[in-house]
Amino acid sequence: MKKILFWTIGLLGLVNISYAVVPQGDCDGSGDVNIQDVLCTINIVLSGSSLGDADCDGSGNVNIQDVLCTINIVFNDSLSNSSKVPILTYHSWTRAGCTEETSNALGLAADLEVLHQNGYTIVPVYWISQWALGDRDGSTLPSKPVGITFDDGDNLDWVDSVSEDCPANALSFKTILENFKATHPNLPAYSPHTSSFVIASPIARDIIGGNTMSESWWHEAQSSSIMEIYNHSTDHDHNTIQGPITDPALSSLPSLFPDGVKIAASGYHSNNWIGQQNFQNVGNYNAAAAEIVAAANYIESKIRRIPRLICLPLRKSNTISC
Repeated sequence: MKKILFWTIGLLGLVNISYAVVPQGDCDGSGDVNIQDVLCTINIVLSGSSLGDADCDGSGNVNIQDVLCTINIVFNDSLSNSSKVPILTYHSWTRAGCTEETSNALGLAADLEVLHQNGYTIVPVYWISQWALGDRDGSTLPSKPVGITFDDGDNLDWVDSVSEDCPANALSFKTILENFKATHPNLPAYSPHTSSFVIASPIARDIIGGNTMSESWWHEAQSSSIMEIYNHSTDHDHNTIQGPITDPALSSLPSLFPDGVKIAASGYHSNNWIGQQNFQNVGNYNAAAAEIVAAANYIESKIRRIPRLICLPLRKSNTISC
């Protein structure tokens, strides 16, 4: 039985909140995929009996490919479709003190080693989302995958800084990932691979973080083998935004926003243009278009690729948030 994953990410947070069950691969309905499911699938193929839960590859038909798919899951080092997959998230701007508990830079470096020692492989979050939606079979993933995401798009995701008190705090997440890769040369070519969810509006970023939230590194990160750029909304509904303030850079939807998007964009629903740190305020078509579609279009113009994932800010929003 395949479990589709719905997840909430919090600071250094875990996931796996709730599941919807989809029959796939567990031929005998035991809740686990094992040698009995291989025999069950072979029996269905040979006898031409009813479909049951033997459609391992999700093709809609049970045939020899499903036998091979089940064998691959049982005998190879790959992910069972009944598994749960953790996703961890970090904020590169969180660097108070010089301990793993107070600095996400030190925490990330330590966590990478702990994950490696415990047999986890860091895979692209997009792969996990495909698997969760049933578009990727677990046989294409390692047996213990883990996703890593970064929130908000601070420069420290990609650009080193200076820290006299704690030199390790000067390292960007990019450098930490590169150091980890160099220390473990036998990692798969795709690992480690992480995702940075960035705030789109230049004006919102300037208000929230000043010059610490540049977009200058986005394309380089997207073109790398260790990080992809995804959508974290137009303005995070951040409470430092005292609007309405029009951002002409977000002008991709002229029929809705002829002069650009106004921030905080939740005001298109609530008529309150001061950020509330609550994405439940994004409650109608225009507010959603301003916060999600306009943001995606702007990010695409910088990284030259549609950001295929969005992580809605703030736990108040819904069960898929960060």
